[in-house]
This record gives sequence, structure tokens and C-alpha cells, in this order.
Amino acid sequence: MRSLTGRRSSCDRLSLGDIRRSGALLATVAVFCVSVRVLSTHQLLHTEQQPSGCYSEHVARLQEISESSGDVCTDNLLGRRLAGQSCPDPPIDAVYTWVNYSDPKFQQQLEDTLKQLGRKPWPVSVAPYRFVDNDELRFSLRSLERHAPWVRRVFVVTNGQVPHWLNLDNPRITVISHEQIFANKSHLPTFSSPAIEANIHHIPGLSERFLYLNDDFLITQPVWPEDFVSSSGEYTIYMDEPIGNGLPGDPFYPSLQSTDRMLERQYGAAQRHYIADVPLLMERRLLRELHRLFPDEYTTTSAGRVRQPTDIQFQMAYSYFIMSERRTVPLEQVFEELDTDGSGDWSATEVRTALARLRPVPLPADAVQSFTSTLRACGGRNDSVLSRELVLGCAPVTDELRGRLGARPRFQYRLGPREHWSMTILGTDADRAARHLDLVRRDPPRFSAFNNAFSGADEDMARRVSRLLKDLLQALFGRPSQFERSV
Repeated sequence: MRSLTGRRSSCDRLSLGDIRRSGALLATVAVFCVSVRVLSTHQLLHTEQQPSGCYSEHVARLQEISESSGDVCTDNLLGRRLAGQSCPDPPIDAVYTWVNYSDPKFQQQLEDTLKQLGRKPWPVSVAPYRFVDNDELRFSLRSLERHAPWVRRVFVVTNGQVPHWLNLDNPRITVISHEQIFANKSHLPTFSSPAIEANIHHIPGLSERFLYLNDDFLITQPVWPEDFVSSSGEYTIYMDEPIGNGLPGDPFYPSLQSTDRMLERQYGAAQRHYIADVPLLMERRLLRELHRLFPDEYTTTSAGRVRQPTDIQFQMAYSYFIMSERRTVPLEQVFEELDTDGSGDWSATEVRTALARLRPVPLPADAVQSFTSTLRACGGRNDSVLSRELVLGCAPVTDELRGRLGARPRFQYRLGPREHWSMTILGTDADRAARHLDLVRRDPPRFSAFNNAFSGADEDMARRVSRLLKDLLQALFGRPSQFERSV
């Protein structure tokens, strides 16, 4: 997010995000800042003399936002400044992947591809319900426009299909074909979403940071860029339950396990989880790093014509890259961080702090004395001063410092609250589906997703469940978006 002022003060304890989430902006700032006497909102708005201090500073910042350059602040889906909002700088686009199985041309391409493969794919990977279109994209775009209008523009990646209702004259939306993003055209045609996801960072004109959504993801409450990554660079990761074995015949679950093994080889064994079905804010530079880190795995995934057990799972690989990457910290920096008084030497107090970070606590009574003796032995003399040169020249100590404090998380992240998202599996039980959909209808979370699992259902049952879903979507987002053609 762009900083609109260079000032830093205690007033920053009340962030712009805090201000804009409040319905009474001036009253909120006033209550925070005034400590001696309580002023009503009426007094604040009508006093002849402007209040000083924190209140005045935040009012100035709000005014600065409202008067800032339209080149950035109006470059969004609504084409105007968003009241009380800071501006994503650089801008953030949104990317969808979409397919319509009911298209006869698509069905013929899939059938021809399966013949060319000369083998049967995993049954679930080509099941019709995996490609069925319940108009989710139309409603997801409505949710994006309503609840994330700060997005600059939208890209829809397809195999050449275009939704019949889509307004292609709208400059805020662009349909991208697979041919435009696959560097290796021999990997086409493809009917594998992991293969497509492995190439979406090649979209021409795509912003460096972009919001990635499947077409069955909906934003059902207002969100802002800092709900995905804070102004200080802290990422929000939404996780689900630990990875299990999944359904027989579905390559999705073996591909999760394959991705888990790939991550284990790079970062070590861990209990990894499903990544929640929510929009994910991604960075193209980090996707390029992932491709350099796992080149063979990404090439194999990109080459898949249909889903395969060896596919890289896009959201999982990216999220665990954020959570697992480490950076090396020079030992000089480690020493300086522990030298809290800046003297260039370690006192007994600073040694104890170092030991508390290096070893299990509580520390033994002689821990400081023993550590000091080790340092002095390295120096070859009974020196009372534990200087930088002495500490950094002592191999046993530097080995311990390097092993415990010399590598740290490269990225800051936090886990998003479970109550912020829901995932509804639409199976063969219409009554059960209705109950789950009504829960979303009653209390929409921040993000909602819907997954078709009609395998084994008769056609009438599948249609009934689809009608239930469309009824919910219409109830939540009945107003057409700018991306739809006029009827």
C-alpha cells in the first residue's frame, strides 16, 4: 500500500484500516486521541478552533487521501476514488480460470485428447461435474465488484471459450486464452487446472501482485488488500485440516501428497494442511522463484493434459513457500542485536539473553559462567571483556549462533481465522446441500466457495442441487455487474 505521508508518530497506532472500518470516522479518531476531556462528535465538527494533535493529524491524512492523485486512486473497478480508502500502489489485478463443459467443441477436444493419450486418465479428472458451469463466474464477478472494488482489472483464463453473457467491450475485463500464457505450446490443449495455474503468471499486462480466484470462489463480505497482505508485508494464509488420503480415483489427493513430498525435500518433514478455498494474493516474482526452485516438477505439471497424481498443487506450493522460506542472517548482525547497550561488548546480562535464545529454559545456574569460560578459552587469555572480535572468533560459539539464530523466516505471515471462510461440498443429498447453503445465506463469511461433487448422482438430483446453489447466489448477488452484457 502506498504511504500517503512521510510522517510517523504515536498517532499511527490508529491505522487507516482501523479508521475506514469504522462507520463514524471523526468520532473514532476523537475518542482515541482526547484523553483529558470527552468531546462529542457534534463539538468536533462545529468547534471554531481545530483540535490539535492526533485528531488533527488523522483528519489531515484522510483529507490527503481524498485529494490524492486520481491516476492511482481511480484506477479500480469503479473508476473513482473509494471514500476513505488508501490506494493499492502498485495496482492489484484479479485472475480467474474458467471452463464450460457444456460446450460441444470443448467436449470434442477432450475426447480427441483422451484418444491421443492412448490411455485412460484417472476417472475423476475428466468427470463432467468437474467442468460443469453453474454460472459461478457471473456471481463471483458480482461479488468482486461489490466487495473488492479496489481491484484494477480482471483477467479470465479460458481455453478459448467466452461466457455468452460477458461484456467484452468493458476495458476492465480481458479474456486470456491458454495459447497466450503457455510458453511451451506442445503442452496444449490441456484440461488440467494445475497445468493452467502453472502458467498464469505469464498473462500479458498482469500486475505484479494479483488476486487469484477459482470461478466458484465468492467474496461475501467487504475485503481490502491488507486482508491479504499488510502494509508491513505480513501475508495472511488461510489453512484447513491436515492433508488426508482423499477419495479413491481422484488425482487431487495424490497430487497434494506429491506436493507435500516436494516441499519436504526442500524444507523438511512437517504436518502440512490443505489450503482453504479462498482468493489468494500472489506475486509474480515469487512464482518465478518457485519455478526456478522446482523446474522439473513444474514442467511435468504444465505438460499434463488432464489432472495427474504428480501435479503441483498451486495454492499449497505457494502458501508453504511463504511459510517455509528462510533467510541467512550475518553473525555480525546477530551479535549487534544481542549487544543491546551498543557497547561493542557482551555484558553478563546480554550473555544470559543470548543463552535464553539459544538453549532450553530455564537455564542452569552456571550457564552464564560456563559460556563465558568457553569464550575466554577461545581467546587464550583470561579477558574480562567479551568483545565482538572474541565472540565472533570463537568457533563453538559461532556454530551455536549460526545454527539457532543465523537463519530466520524470510516472510512474515499469519494464519487467517477459520470463521472468515466456508467451503460447501455440493453432493448427491439435496436436503443436506440446502442446509449448508442456508447457513451461508444466514451468516455469510468473508469468503465462500462451492464445490461440485455430483459423482454417482442421477441427473435430476444434480439439477436440483444446482438450482439450490443458483438460488443462493441470486439472493446474495442479484444485481448485475458491469461485466455483463445488457439484456
